[in-house]
Amino acid sequence: MNWITDIFSQEKVLKERRASGLHVINELQRFRLLVACIYCAVGTSLVYTFELFTPQFTSQFGLTAGDLSTVSTVSVVFHYFVVPYVVVFQKMGPTLLLVITAVTGLVGTLGMALIFDNKLPHSLVVICVFYAIMNTCVGLFDAATVVTAQLTFPRNRGPVLSLVKVMTGLGSSVFASISRNLFRNDIVSFLYFVLAFAVVVAVWSIFTVTLPPYEMNWWRGRGKTEEEKEIMRSLTAVYYSKSVPMRRLAVGYIVGISLVIFFAISSPVVAYLNVSKEASYGIGAITVFLMLCYFIMTLPIRWLGGVDEPSPSVVQRSAVSQHERDEPAAEEEEEDDLPKKKKADSYEEPVKEKEESAKEKALDDAQSVEGTPVTTAVQAEVDDGNPFAEYGEDQLVTTYCDPRYPKTFWEQLRRVDVYLLYLGFILQGSIGVIVMYNAGTIYVARTGEQRSKELSALYTAFLGVGSAVGRISMGLYEGCVQRQKEGHRRFLVTHALPIPPLIGVIAGVLILVLPGQGLLLPYIMVYFKEGAFYSTCAIVLPSIFATHHAVYYILSSATTVVSVIAFNRLLFGMVVDQQRVKLGYAKGEDCKQRECILTPVIVAICLCAVSFVMLLIVHIRYLRFVRRTEKRKKQNANAIYHS
Repeated sequence: MNWITDIFSQEKVLKERRASGLHVINELQRFRLLVACIYCAVGTSLVYTFELFTPQFTSQFGLTAGDLSTVSTVSVVFHYFVVPYVVVFQKMGPTLLLVITAVTGLVGTLGMALIFDNKLPHSLVVICVFYAIMNTCVGLFDAATVVTAQLTFPRNRGPVLSLVKVMTGLGSSVFASISRNLFRNDIVSFLYFVLAFAVVVAVWSIFTVTLPPYEMNWWRGRGKTEEEKEIMRSLTAVYYSKSVPMRRLAVGYIVGISLVIFFAISSPVVAYLNVSKEASYGIGAITVFLMLCYFIMTLPIRWLGGVDEPSPSVVQRSAVSQHERDEPAAEEEEEDDLPKKKKADSYEEPVKEKEESAKEKALDDAQSVEGTPVTTAVQAEVDDGNPFAEYGEDQLVTTYCDPRYPKTFWEQLRRVDVYLLYLGFILQGSIGVIVMYNAGTIYVARTGEQRSKELSALYTAFLGVGSAVGRISMGLYEGCVQRQKEGHRRFLVTHALPIPPLIGVIAGVLILVLPGQGLLLPYIMVYFKEGAFYSTCAIVLPSIFATHHAVYYILSSATTVVSVIAFNRLLFGMVVDQQRVKLGYAKGEDCKQRECILTPVIVAICLCAVSFVMLLIVHIRYLRFVRRTEKRKKQNANAIYHS
């Protein structure tokens, strides 16, 4: 079984790279992890493809709007309530979660395919059970990969996580395109494809998605001494200071933006025009091709950067060798200029001579055993037995974009910020869950017409496009915030917190006042708002809290569970069913009057407004914390300068 241990042993890889004179961070491996996270994010987006199934749920099984709300509520609860799994992640990392993902993906998707194929009972209970298992797989894709990506790319957290999260939103468009164009709306065949996709991606990720070596959890700490653990933790500064090759990251953004443009153009064409079978297959093939283009980021092309990067000691040896080659020429030039410099040198202060003498002595003292010059700090750490001591100088350039609350999660529970933050997350989700899981019901109530399969696919595709743009916007904003100089920051990451609920208020009003055929605009706004919110959870939380990143992120996902139960099933589902009966509609018949959805949407608008105020307070409190911290730093710097 040693070969299995070697696969997951990062210590062995670090030793091999150190022996080869390579940098301890393998950028090709990091980007293989990134591509795996991107495909897992596509799997996560299956939760947003519920609209692909709603026409068949209604026509084939006769489910009412309340039944659809029950199915979506139960499934989403299992998707987002991954809090028990955070213990597994904290103790053992993402590997075991990905194993569970493969099993639940196989069982849940197979069960749904057999239900639609009439080989299993299609009662509401059976549908809820298998759809919940399928969405457990979807939720674990997210839980296992997002926090891992946060920890693996701390220096470029915003742009990288934005690229991952954009596919969580855009993945629904990918699946809508494949279902419509390659499977011609054959739900059974499409579900078998989803089954294969989920299992293959989960198994691939088991061997690819691993925590960085500086994360020492219980599983990794078994059998190690405290000294060995501290040696691995010393790599924290390396990861926090090492930027990814920007050309490789740019390839991912080019592919993502290409997908957004492609779906924005192709989705209306497929929905409203009579596209031939050959053209439809072509659109589906382009979708698959663009998704495969993400693998370009993992190719060992030197122009993209990150291929066999040398370690700092190798770079230093190379610099010294170059200096030795250039030294004779420099000495000749100095001999020619010596008469001119004599006069100027006579006025130099004795202090400078002492400094030069001290520098030369330090350089001589810092010779390694092989005679290679290294820094004094590095030599000291080598003497202490740290094999990664040559990276010690990286600590000097390690900075965080903004100060972070230093206390643990349990200590933060004594502050009001956490409660305002998560309560604001719950309330802002009201308009989101109502629109995303009941878009068809709202459309029928506003237009009085049933929605076609093509229109369902169009709305699902634009869900992905709008969500993707929201996620990209948040990631690029965080990247811009990082580029601000310390002490001169006009913008903070928390400026983005109140934006999603504000958009929710505007979109809710438009749903009520616009004509039914114009609902696509507020729908896209809600999709954008949801994408920005989920990207905010992944990016902002680790930017303002110093510890327990997995706990904060998974709890932010759990707020969606509360939103779905409270606003999707209890608020929207029950009110719509009551109004449908009150207005005299038969069971299984959709309500075609605006009054059915009026109350839930108005309540959601009010809750989004309250959420806006709460998250604005969180931002103001964090802004004051940052200003106090910066003021304290300036005072300490001035005290040191004058002492």
